Amino acid sequence: MFKKLLLVIFVLALGGLSTWYFCLPITASVELEVLNQHLAQHWPAQQKHWQLLQLSWQSPQLQSTPQNRFQIHLNGEVKLPFIKPLPGQVSVLSDLNYRYANQTFYLSNLSLESIQFAELPAGQSEHFKNMVNQNLLTQLSQIPVYQVKSGELPARVADAHLTALQLKGPLLQLTFCNPLAPQFLSASCAAQNQKTLPREITTATSASTQDPL
Repeated sequence: MFKKLLLVIFVLALGGLSTWYFCLPITASVELEVLNQHLAQHWPAQQKHWQLLQLSWQSPQLQSTPQNRFQIHLNGEVKLPFIKPLPGQVSVLSDLNYRYANQTFYLSNLSLESIQFAELPAGQSEHFKNMVNQNLLTQLSQIPVYQVKSGELPARVADAHLTALQLKGPLLQLTFCNPLAPQFLSASCAAQNQKTLPREITTATSASTQDPL
């Protein structure tokens, strides 16, 4: 009786493992620290304005939020003629965008969350906020944050389509179609190939369309 029970457990475990390997989507993870390192290669950065106001930025840090978005913190410094540099911080919210054409991630849908420069001269705060919106957010959206490299991912996903992005604590979780899954399942790469794939996907769309099969 005990041997039969062990056999049943073994068969069930083997069936579950087979389902996972041949049917379920494939996931891989990238540490957010890796994205931070890629982003840091483009900083410090400076912006100048015709009214002699100059901004400099450094130390960008990406953190995940429960809404499947990034919160980006940057240290900044404002320089105006005849006064000492004014330090401060800026916080920005952003989605993560994956472009199929070059297999690269970019920040997208950026919005300014907060500005903390306590010693800005009177009358300059609104002008300064507009400058940050027009320049810093544009600059951030143009920087490649990460590029998918086959050597860093499971061998089975080398030619598979990326289907979803999830931010989970310190990790970016990537979900790929399963090249071994039956064609009728959405986890199948063959099923994905029959669809008109979008040019890009974002964490915003992934948050509401996650489908395990």
